[in-house]
Amino acid sequence: MAKRKTMAKLRKSPAIVKMRARLTRTGAESTFETYLPRVKRFLEWAGMTPDELIAAVEAGEFEAPERLNDFFDGRSDAPKTQKGYADAVKSLLRINLSKAAKMGIDWDDLALQKMRTVEVDKAPTRDVIKGALDESRGIQDRMVPLVALSSGMRIGSIAKLTVGEVDLETFPDVAVVRVKPDIAKGFVGYVTFLTPEAKSAVISSLDQRRRGGEELGESSPLVASPRGGFYSDPGSVSTRWGEMLDRAGLGEKGGRHRIYHFHTLRKFFRTALERVGVSKSFRERLLGHSGEYLDASYFDPAFSELLAAYRSGVKELTVYAVEGVSREDAALEAMRAIAITHGLDPLKVRVGREDLGAVEEIGLLRSAIEGAQRETAQRPAITLIRGREDGGTEQLVIEQEDLQEYMDNGWLFKATLNNGSTKVVVERPQP
Repeated sequence: MAKRKTMAKLRKSPAIVKMRARLTRTGAESTFETYLPRVKRFLEWAGMTPDELIAAVEAGEFEAPERLNDFFDGRSDAPKTQKGYADAVKSLLRINLSKAAKMGIDWDDLALQKMRTVEVDKAPTRDVIKGALDESRGIQDRMVPLVALSSGMRIGSIAKLTVGEVDLETFPDVAVVRVKPDIAKGFVGYVTFLTPEAKSAVISSLDQRRRGGEELGESSPLVASPRGGFYSDPGSVSTRWGEMLDRAGLGEKGGRHRIYHFHTLRKFFRTALERVGVSKSFRERLLGHSGEYLDASYFDPAFSELLAAYRSGVKELTVYAVEGVSREDAALEAMRAIAITHGLDPLKVRVGREDLGAVEEIGLLRSAIEGAQRETAQRPAITLIRGREDGGTEQLVIEQEDLQEYMDNGWLFKATLNNGSTKVVVERPQP
């Protein structure tokens, strides 16, 4: 209770109020919350209030760098922790001191331990991503990383994205994501896209939530937690991805973090676009990076140019892409990819010749997606139609308890699945 009162009193200090206002205005309110307890500990060590510290530095009676050195000499902090304390105190002083007082501080006198970076990470391959997705516990688990790797969005923006900010209707293949300034790093809004594969996952996720009785509006969070509620913070999103990696045996760490931590999906996006020749300026724009070269006076591509650049990379951004196969086989594989994305057995999708014309090499058109969804919703069993020119053969994989009903309707028993399940294969005789 005493600690809470002390912190509440500290927050009311004019110097702290100004510090918070400045950091909040520049999009760093979370940084303020990180800095505040560090500032509190330093002030307790110095025996001063924030305003007393500001006044003492202004009067030249308090040498901030040297006193920070003394503070660190009495502690055994790691280099990164030391830097965190120093940054917090520097922020307090820079925001509150006069220009002359700030110029009078020689921060070169501050002796910090050298930072030694041992963190190792790298962009995941498709096989790594597939391995993790195979260990997901629901459509939401699969949808989030697919959105990340296909859009290049930061984890914080994904957690705050709303349904209304994702356009699933305008284009038959990709979805358009308009990242508003208030959820983008640096408050710079931008436009990016989702592949047909990721779009399919979003549609499936939203449909599942609606079937569960959830009323979704434009302002509803896009990302739902399979444990209930929403992934409202980046930590939850990162944790779920980490659990999937661990279950797949891909959770190796390179330092404190996993080699394939969630942010590496953003690296996958950048690498994929680079591989197909998308220019750096377009890549940076789609990633939401700010910088002089992205200023409107230097680089302001039309929406159609961004869309064309993104479409050129869809194939590389599609996790379940198939190389070197016939159009028919590619269609079959693509439809199975839909099933996996929707949390189904890959065989739970009806694939007939009428579906093949709706599949492109770069991904799945919406008609194919919707067709698979309708077929899956309408049939409790699995349908395999190979689409042969002679009319093909229709087989179903059904539960054993439904076998008699199918046989009564003219189906023939073919085999029992040798996979430990309770399913059997039946076939409809040729007319």
